[in-house]
Amino acid sequence: MITLIIISFLLSATLTWLLLSNKLGIKLLDQPNNRSLHSTPIPRSGGLAIAATLFVMFIINITALPEVVINIAIGALVIFSISVIDDIKHVPSILRLGFHLSGAGWLVYAGFGLDSVILPGGEEIILSKPVSWLITILLVTWMTNLYNFMDGMDGFAGGMSVIGFSVLAFVFLPNSLTMAMVSIIIVTATLGFLVFNFPPAKIFMGDSGSSLLGYLAASLMLTADKTDVMPIWLSVIVFSPFIIDATITLIARVSKKQKIWIAHKQHYYQRLVELGWSHRKTVLTEYCLMLICGIIAIAGTYAAAVGQFIIVGFFIILYIAIVFMTNMTLKSSTNKT
Repeated sequence: MITLIIISFLLSATLTWLLLSNKLGIKLLDQPNNRSLHSTPIPRSGGLAIAATLFVMFIINITALPEVVINIAIGALVIFSISVIDDIKHVPSILRLGFHLSGAGWLVYAGFGLDSVILPGGEEIILSKPVSWLITILLVTWMTNLYNFMDGMDGFAGGMSVIGFSVLAFVFLPNSLTMAMVSIIIVTATLGFLVFNFPPAKIFMGDSGSSLLGYLAASLMLTADKTDVMPIWLSVIVFSPFIIDATITLIARVSKKQKIWIAHKQHYYQRLVELGWSHRKTVLTEYCLMLICGIIAIAGTYAAAVGQFIIVGFFIILYIAIVFMTNMTLKSSTNKT
């Protein structure tokens, strides 16, 4: 197991370095524009290193992998294929969305659908098939896209993936060594890339990396719920720094009748950078927030009903406070200028 972890990290780091130095002849550059947080062209091929590492580790262990992992890999391949094309040559949003829905639909077909939802406190709501399919497809599609939306700053998506999948590995470990290892391999593959992506970033992961990681996150969240390892609401808390920012920003843009598929700089993390926060300060603050989310979510799997309600209340208050303080700071800064 340790050997596989080391191989995964070293392979990802080596491939990322090769892509960064253009020794593989793959030249995909992210050109800065008025919505970017970087000012010079930066390679956006890092997702290829993450995906290639996962593919190699999958092939090495294919004979020992259960059907659940193979099904996740099939769906991930669908997402990765359209994302690579999008990195090479921009594809229409509707086509990209079609592939994302297909990947989500595959998980439903393969039996990953949420047949029921366990609420904080332990109450279980049984879902009809149509409702189950709809919720599952929306969850997977949104996670796939929000990862892409939130991948706009040095070290952000990579670092949050390392933390989020580490939490999933921890909760899987007592119940499924295989799923724990899958989570850990995703962590180490991402960590090898993060070595070169941490601020100041030398390379980005591109759509091929962000969409893939979002899809994998959703797949493992569903697996954790289906196997009674962690209910979906606690998995949402783990990834809530991504989910809350992306969702609030989306709602705000829809309310203003803006085109949500067009790149922008309205996410809270982007606005903090615009206020003068460095990339490093911003991502380290987000890392701390996600660590807190992960630790409390793990505690929530062992907590009694009262404890789970306290957790929900804590996070509602926490995010209201964060949004309120950030908006006030932004408003104050705007008034001064």
